[in-house]
Amino acid sequence: MITAAHQRLNASAEKLSKTKSFIGNSTLLEDEAARLAALHRCQILDTPPEPEFDEVVQLAALICGVPIASISFIDLDRQWFKACFGWQIESLSRDLALCGRALQQKEVFVVSDASTDSQFATHPLVCSQPYIRFHASVPLIVAEGYAIGSLCAIDRTARELDVQQIEALQSLGRQVVKLLAQRSDRLASTPAVNRQHSSNKRFFTRMALGLGLASATLVGVGAVSHHTLTSLGRNHDKQIQHYRVLEDLKEIHASMQKATIAKHRYIATGQPSYLEPYYDAARDIQTKVIHLQQETGNNPHQQRRLSTLQPLIEQKITEIEQATFLRKTKGATAASQTTLLEKSKQIADKIEAIVQDMESTEYTLLQKQSQAEFTRTRQSMFAFAAAICLNMLLLTGVYGFTDREIRERQQMTEAIAQERDFSEAILNTSGALILVLDPQGKILRCNRTCEEMTARTATEVKGKFFWELFSLPGEAESPKTHWENLLTSQSASQYEGYCLNRDGHTRRIAWTNTILRDRQGLVEYAIACGMDVTTHATAEESLRHSEQHLRNIINSLFSFVAVLSADGTLIEANQALLDAADLQPKDVLGKSLIQTYWWSYSPTVQAQLRSAIDRVSQGEKVRYEGEAKVGDDRFITIDFAFTPMYDASGKISYIIASGTDVTERKQAEAERVQANEQLSNWVNELKQRNHEITYLSYTVDVLQACLTLEEACTTLAQLVQSLFPQASGGIFLNRNTKSLLEPVATWGVPLLANQQAFNPDDCWALRLGKPHWVDDADDGLLCKHVHHSLPAESLCVPLMAHRETFGVLYLGSLEKGVLSPAKRQLAIGVAEHIAPTLANLKLRETLKNQSIRDSLTGLFNRRYMEEALEREMLRCDRKQQPLSIIMLDVDYFKRINDTLGHDAGDAVLRELGRCLQSYVRGSDIACRYGGEEFLLILPEASLGVTQLRAEQIRAAVKQLHVESSGQPVGAITLSLGVASFPKHGLEGEAILKAADTALYRAKQEGRDRAIVA
Repeated sequence: MITAAHQRLNASAEKLSKTKSFIGNSTLLEDEAARLAALHRCQILDTPPEPEFDEVVQLAALICGVPIASISFIDLDRQWFKACFGWQIESLSRDLALCGRALQQKEVFVVSDASTDSQFATHPLVCSQPYIRFHASVPLIVAEGYAIGSLCAIDRTARELDVQQIEALQSLGRQVVKLLAQRSDRLASTPAVNRQHSSNKRFFTRMALGLGLASATLVGVGAVSHHTLTSLGRNHDKQIQHYRVLEDLKEIHASMQKATIAKHRYIATGQPSYLEPYYDAARDIQTKVIHLQQETGNNPHQQRRLSTLQPLIEQKITEIEQATFLRKTKGATAASQTTLLEKSKQIADKIEAIVQDMESTEYTLLQKQSQAEFTRTRQSMFAFAAAICLNMLLLTGVYGFTDREIRERQQMTEAIAQERDFSEAILNTSGALILVLDPQGKILRCNRTCEEMTARTATEVKGKFFWELFSLPGEAESPKTHWENLLTSQSASQYEGYCLNRDGHTRRIAWTNTILRDRQGLVEYAIACGMDVTTHATAEESLRHSEQHLRNIINSLFSFVAVLSADGTLIEANQALLDAADLQPKDVLGKSLIQTYWWSYSPTVQAQLRSAIDRVSQGEKVRYEGEAKVGDDRFITIDFAFTPMYDASGKISYIIASGTDVTERKQAEAERVQANEQLSNWVNELKQRNHEITYLSYTVDVLQACLTLEEACTTLAQLVQSLFPQASGGIFLNRNTKSLLEPVATWGVPLLANQQAFNPDDCWALRLGKPHWVDDADDGLLCKHVHHSLPAESLCVPLMAHRETFGVLYLGSLEKGVLSPAKRQLAIGVAEHIAPTLANLKLRETLKNQSIRDSLTGLFNRRYMEEALEREMLRCDRKQQPLSIIMLDVDYFKRINDTLGHDAGDAVLRELGRCLQSYVRGSDIACRYGGEEFLLILPEASLGVTQLRAEQIRAAVKQLHVESSGQPVGAITLSLGVASFPKHGLEGEAILKAADTALYRAKQEGRDRAIVA
């Protein structure tokens, strides 16, 4: 048996060294080999369910109020469940064991909410079934001091356990350890049978695992083959799509050539029959372009190239249409000239280059997909070959397991005989009294220690009742009563008694009795184990005297002193600590320190103290300073020093906590810190004011450098927002003669920064002539232009310059406190500094408009017209675009002045100015040339388009109904002259002269007409 045990330990040690490289979640302990040896000695792994353990997990779930509870043991590479309530599971990989952390500590390990814990948030048991949120584990620590497993309580919702529940869970954990010890005692007579059962199970498990892996490998090969065939099918579809794109590109190129050939033939012959191939080619091109857009919809690069190609094709078709139009209207010579233009050749070259680029891209994609298809096919072949080899290896392994199992069964027979001899040796070398009793309490067997105690041989004591030999004369009733209770109990019985040794001295014996039952549950044997504790009892009495002496010394100290167990339970507290809160020892002793009166008032304080105790439990000396409650409304600050104390084996046996009341010192420190913070705030506020003043000066400088009011308003939105980053707002100005204030700059939340014009009477600041502040939208006098339900506070500051109010600065915030008094004063300063600059820019803009516009018609004057004409001609010449002008004159205008007066003439000119503004584009320029003459400049407009526009204006003016002093002026007609650059001249004067000549021709030919120069 000893040889087999050593073999198992050596195998575990070897497997442990290999496993350390891949176990992640559950950290391997430094003494892992010894812990595994202790676990295997319990002979609990892979055993059937037992009612004792099932009852414990049911009770744990009931006490903690959770749906799941379990007893599990951590093996080298798995977590095996002995009993589980509310969760059907047999084992887990050790990587997934949540209770692995419980093995590293002696206390309860609690995770209140695993979904928010960085260590467990991504754990598979948290992210998937059974969706664990709460987890509490009590380590199962056997007599050797090793944690071999845990008692767990699990819930699917986050929760906390109170002190009573934690203590009850710890008590159940100790009960599980006792059950394990009793079970080991019951199985001591048949360990070989249990190992045989475990070996059989492992053998069949390995067989099933090997065959399962082989089957899984075949399934994996099938899945890979299916994936490869699917990928090949998709690649084939993509290749067909690329061939279609190439075919469309070639057909587009061919259609463009057909259209060009048809154009040349038509220009050369003038026969309409040659236009039919052109129309067919144009339709084919449009169809293929649409088809290309659909085929390349998933290729952004081709889509960009196609978006470039499409307008070029349209330009080319337009050029062909223009050539055919010229052939129809002006003959072959004019049409032939258009075909020789460099621009036409450039368009054709660009189209051909883009088509070639797109074809090259498609060929590249085809080549890549062919290469990918070849690679996938080769990988599939390699995977299939590897799977065949793996299956062969797995089957070889299964054969090896079978052969080894046969050899192990042969060795097991020899081990049973060795174990029998080993058990006999253990009984005889043990220093404890060990008796084997029958169901009546008679001695069947005893060890050598019993023979020495009673001075009788095993043969002499056999058949006698054990209470007759191991009790004082006349006191046999007490052990007999314990025996009768043991027969009806399901657990071990423990008690202490006295007996006489061979020398006649009285010895104190601590007995532990355990019942062994058969499969029917009947008592088969009883094991009585007695320990001579006489010396131990004497030492305990001496220890009590020593403890009392130490307690007297501690109580005489003025400092606070407490003695804690390794898990933080309060063992002793000196009188100074008790008197601080007027407590009695019974109020706090035996409780966890964090649950006592001093610290039970705050979960936060409890957590900090718990952290300090945990660090001490790891062997660290800790300095902890925190508040403690000493009365209903009284708190003191204690500076504690926690020191761990070790026993002879080097383990922490208890913790000494000594502390001093530092409340007055902390108060003085807090006052000093508060004073420093106040001083720092003042310094920061001064720095902020200095920064704001500097930035305000910079803002004014920037505004003064602006050339227009529009530029200044755009700049203000950025500059002012930097001064009020947390507020929204806007600047509203009166920009024209209307009474409405219009937004010229807004920033922040759109609903706060009102972007609509409003009447000055809607703002209380403008009506009062001073800033208006509202910090309560419900009770304050809120301006009408502000949304009533939105701002928590708002400020309106009038913009005044030259004793005139021309706008308002508005600021608002959704949160209170943003517009502090300092910010409000800054807003008033901003308004005072920017108002004069804005007023000057507004005045400058007004003067500029007056210098370039005609005051009667609102059109540009002749001076601006001359500058604009020169500028637009240079621009059109640079872009190689035409420029046309229309010069028009009111027919019989002198008659209107002579008959109806100059007011009627002015009315006609005003209406004519409005009409012209409605018939020009945004880029066109309408000017009053002089008297009743007007001029229109149309950049980039051809002569034909301009002539059409002149006719439209002439017709529109005839529809005007002008009245003066209530009398209709009558029908108004125009004479118009049209000229174009560069056809009628390369200089402005030449074009004006050509248009003027055409105008006089219109006058001479009867007026009311448009003549082209």
